[in-house]
Amino acid sequence: MKSRRRPVMGAQAQDRLIDRLYSADLAEVFPSVLETIEPFELRVIVEVARGVPYSEIAAQSGLPAETVRHVYSKGMSRMRHPSRAQVLVEFLDIDLSRYVQANAVFGIKFETVNCPTHGEKTVVQDSRRCRGCPCEIAYLQFNTTPGRRRRYCSPACRQSAYRRRKKAKTAASLAESAANSNSDTKEPAA
Repeated sequence: MKSRRRPVMGAQAQDRLIDRLYSADLAEVFPSVLETIEPFELRVIVEVARGVPYSEIAAQSGLPAETVRHVYSKGMSRMRHPSRAQVLVEFLDIDLSRYVQANAVFGIKFETVNCPTHGEKTVVQDSRRCRGCPCEIAYLQFNTTPGRRRRYCSPACRQSAYRRRKKAKTAASLAESAANSNSDTKEPAA
């Protein structure tokens, strides 16, 4: 949106000012659009926008690079869907590379968790988490399999959770039987 009048300031400075104003508006609108996308797809889109190669994203998430490439293309096709694109159509012609690098537009929070089972991992802040450890559930495990969603990130976490439940149930039954035996011994004395 350039004015027909002669610019008071240089063209580059004026473009930067327009970009800054537009990016403030975009920063308000963008999170509502991003909420409609799966957390892992969002993470891949943001990492690719920041210039991280597919192979590095694949290594971080434990998936093949081809799968990450597929997730990125699927996420971008969702971004192009009319329900999301109508909101973003005003912002298509501005240069956002400076704002992407400065995290001004993509306000997505990543956190590093230290899992006792899997080691240190980077996860999206609001992603689905494993019930056995602080890791996020991998994208393919809960998005493409039929039936119930996964609750655990790996078979090791599922097995350890089962053992904890079994141990707690055994401890509860032992405590109950101990309480019953104590009440039985007290009644004849009374």
